[in-house]
Order: sequence, then structure tokens, then C-alpha cells
Amino acid sequence: MSKAQENVKAGILYPGDQVPLVLLPDRKTLFSHRADRYRSLAPAHDGPSDLLLFLAALADAQHLALGQIPDIAPSPAEQIRLCAQHGLPPLGAQAIRPGPEWRTALRQIVATFDSLPLPPASRVALSRLAEMDEAVLDTWALALLRGVQQPVDPALAPFLAAALQVYWVRMAAALEEDGLHRLEAPGLCPVCGSPPIASTLRLESHLYRSRYLHCSLCATAWHLVRIQCSHCEATDGIRYQSIDGHFPAVSAETCEKCKTYIKIMNMEKDPELDPVADDVTSIALDILLGEAGWRRTAINPALLTQEE
Repeated sequence: MSKAQENVKAGILYPGDQVPLVLLPDRKTLFSHRADRYRSLAPAHDGPSDLLLFLAALADAQHLALGQIPDIAPSPAEQIRLCAQHGLPPLGAQAIRPGPEWRTALRQIVATFDSLPLPPASRVALSRLAEMDEAVLDTWALALLRGVQQPVDPALAPFLAAALQVYWVRMAAALEEDGLHRLEAPGLCPVCGSPPIASTLRLESHLYRSRYLHCSLCATAWHLVRIQCSHCEATDGIRYQSIDGHFPAVSAETCEKCKTYIKIMNMEKDPELDPVADDVTSIALDILLGEAGWRRTAINPALLTQEE
């Protein structure tokens, strides 16, 4: 093990050991790996396996859509520089109105599901979605991007969120990592400004046990030191909670100062984990933490219909 790896394993980072701030999404493998992960977890899942198999199909549809939507022009270097200068994300979800490509992705996702066996209620919902006015779809998309679930039909929300993820992943994957900067607001994605859905301890040799937060929208990962709250940046009052005998690679990092938590997933214990899929399958941990008064800062788009 190198000295840098030893330092990272001990939770120490010296100037010569710095890891990359940003890991941009790999458009070739992101959604296909997620689909495979859902399918591999389904047999052992405590809850209904139908949900995981549906989400696997949705991730497969996202993979196909990502490969078929037109190229989206990346942000020019000057825009990225100005955003960095002012502490703003170059692909800010709160500032960018999604272009028509997101609806192209949505249509592709709906078309993929047309060929799958679905319950009658789901078939009716998808038929409605295919016939909806573009202006209504855009209004609903903006609502989801702002974290507002009204007036979005909850039966359609996962499909809309999936298409928006495809759109933002397409743009994020076209960026260059050089020039991206950490935002002034703590714990927000440096590419699109969205909150993280979970964090991982990496396994790659050059990143060994470095902690990365994973964006809930564009799938960018960005570095954050360990034992620090991703929401308020506190370093005191950090605790780790898990369920004995369940989800061995997943624990929750809780913060006494702001009463929030984020899951932290150890890839050394399970190299195949996916932050979105493993977040879904460890929802029992969320239930226990919620009952104890802890709050998470990002909704998993895959569970939009499960939210209150």
C-alpha cells in the first residue's frame, strides 16, 4: 500500500495526496450497471422484488435513451470559468430550463416500456404520459427540479425523473473535470447544484477509501473528507449507525448539529454496489432513522411515489 493510500485509510489527506475533486459520470456504464445491480439485489431484498425489477427495467430504459438522444452542447469554457468565479454550478438545475432533448429521452423510456409486460394501471399511466402536452411536461419537469412534487402525478414522477437524469447525465459527461470547482454552498454537486443521494468509500487504487458524494440528478461524484457532515460541514457530533446483520456495506453518517444524515457505502465490502440502487434496498435504515428524528436532504428519484 502506498503512503497516500495509508494516509487516506487513516482519514488524513496531505497536499501531495490530493484526489480528484470530481468524477464525471460514465455514460457507457452508469445505467446498465445500475440495472444489473437492481436485478442482483432483488432475490435477497426484504421488500417486494417487483419494485427492484421495475427499477431495473427503468435503468435499462435510461441506458437506451442516453445512447439515442441527440448531443447536447456542453457549457463553453468561459461559462464554466465564470460559474467557478461566482461559486455557481455550470449546469445548475435551478437555473437551466431543460431543452427538448429531455422529452426525447422521456419518449424513448416510454417506448421501451411499451414492449414490456405491465399491470393495467401502469399501462394506463404510460398511455397518459405519451399523450400529454409538452408544456405540461415541461412544467412538471421544472417542479421536480425544484424539489416540488405538486402538481406532478405521482404515478408518472419516476418516469419524468428518469428522463431528467438522462438529460443531465448527458450534459455532465461532456464536461471536462479540469475547471470544475467546489461550490460555496456545502454539500451540493459542483456540476448541477443538486444534493447528494449517498456517499461511497472508493476502492480504486488512486482513490482508495476516499469519500465521494453522488449527485441525485447528474450522477457526478465529488470528494468530501470523511467524518464531516455533507449538509452543514460540521466535524463534531458525527456518528455512524447501521442495522446489525443487514446491509453490511451501508451505514448512515448522522450529524448532531443539523440532525441530518447521509448513507455512506463501503466499496471495499461490496465492489459492485451502486449508490442509487443500494439506497433503495436499504430503505429500512431510512425508516429507523426517520423514526428517531433524523432527516435526509435528498429524495431518491426512484422512490418518489413512496414519499409522503
